[in-house]
Amino acid sequence: MGAMRVLRAVFAVVLLIGVGIGLALASYLGPPIFENVWRLPVADGERVVALTFDDGPNPPYTEQILEILEREGVRATFFMTGEHATRHAATARRVLAAGHAIGNHGWDHVFLSSQTVAEVRASLERTDAALRAIGVSEPTFVRAGSLALGFSGARVLRAQARVHVAGTLAANDWTTEPLEPTPPCTSWLEMTCPTRDGDVVTERVLSGVSPGAIIVLHDGHDRLDGADRSATVAAVDRIVPALLEDGYRFVTIPEGLRDGPEGISRMGPKGPISGPPR
Repeated sequence: MGAMRVLRAVFAVVLLIGVGIGLALASYLGPPIFENVWRLPVADGERVVALTFDDGPNPPYTEQILEILEREGVRATFFMTGEHATRHAATARRVLAAGHAIGNHGWDHVFLSSQTVAEVRASLERTDAALRAIGVSEPTFVRAGSLALGFSGARVLRAQARVHVAGTLAANDWTTEPLEPTPPCTSWLEMTCPTRDGDVVTERVLSGVSPGAIIVLHDGHDRLDGADRSATVAAVDRIVPALLEDGYRFVTIPEGLRDGPEGISRMGPKGPISGPPR
């Protein structure tokens, strides 16, 4: 009898932990769980990827990335915060003029999952207005800061018939000194550790890429205007030519989802990205 009581107690604890994890995931990712675009729909044998950048625009690093993309004849998608798009409107206009797509990353990167429905709506609409001011037409795709969409964010996007774009492969290049020192990684999964090393960023992308991948990099930082993104620039300078040589074709998110999000793998064959982008 004593052993049975112990087993029941253990089962109850495991069940409670499972419920807790489920609720946490639901809160983080929004209802239903995993209703995000993790990767692009591709036909068999089609080698297509989407290169995306978060937290900009951030001169001069955004401009340096644009120069590389122009040289290689590649278009990308830039998920901008409204705050930075307003502060660096000339850079944002340059992104648009070069033929790249621009998405909504919220006004100031505050997690949408921590906000009310009204606050989420205000953040997205304020950013929409900032993007319209530099010439972006609506509707734009949305990527919540750190992918923290939450129930409030999910409700707003559903009401507005907008798509939340997550990602397949994140190099975790969002960190920056002195706000986030980058000591030696102690994580059991090294790829989840933030890095400011261009070689590491390059290796993570090239070793993890697959057809349909949405690559998440950062040309800016959520809290530090002018954050040093030289490592990301150096990585892009190597990643893009390498993927082109390997037969990949780059598309923007609107191009990759031109037939709508229906049928898109919510998780993808390799699961969600390794660590949420910031």
